[in-house]
Amino acid sequence: MTTLDYQISKHFYDRLNQRFNVPVSEAQKWVKRFFSNAVKDHCEENGRKALFKKDNIWVVTVPQQRVLVTVYSEDRVADKLTIQNVEVKQAISQSLKQLKYQVIKRQAQQNEECIQELQQYNQAIANARNNRFLDQKYASLKAEMIPIMYNQAKCEDILSEIEKIENY
Repeated sequence: MTTLDYQISKHFYDRLNQRFNVPVSEAQKWVKRFFSNAVKDHCEENGRKALFKKDNIWVVTVPQQRVLVTVYSEDRVADKLTIQNVEVKQAISQSLKQLKYQVIKRQAQQNEECIQELQQYNQAIANARNNRFLDQKYASLKAEMIPIMYNQAKCEDILSEIEKIENY
């Protein structure tokens, strides 16, 4: 691959500067050095995206349009970050506990409101004498369950992310 055939996107320039502190004026040189030893690491079946790797750096390209899209590093500063200060650890831990509490409390309030509505639908279904009315109320009941399940899944996702951070 010759880099002369590829255009460099603005996003690529921005990420190169942000992640590797390479100014726009030096970007062409950096790209030439990168591709002099880079290896094609992955290519999608239809050729929409190709990844090139050198050391721990990846460049994402769109071969069909001949564009360099973005650049990133395998090494992430956050992965190597260890907090030594006890007060900082305690503050982060307290903040995470408070966030967990808020997420759970908000979910409980939303569930309580939905449960009250569901009780009204249930009462209407119990008192129904007409099958058409019964079918309508049952459909409404099922429709009310969707946001509850969605909110519950969202809450569980947030809590699992908080737990990952806590265990970090």
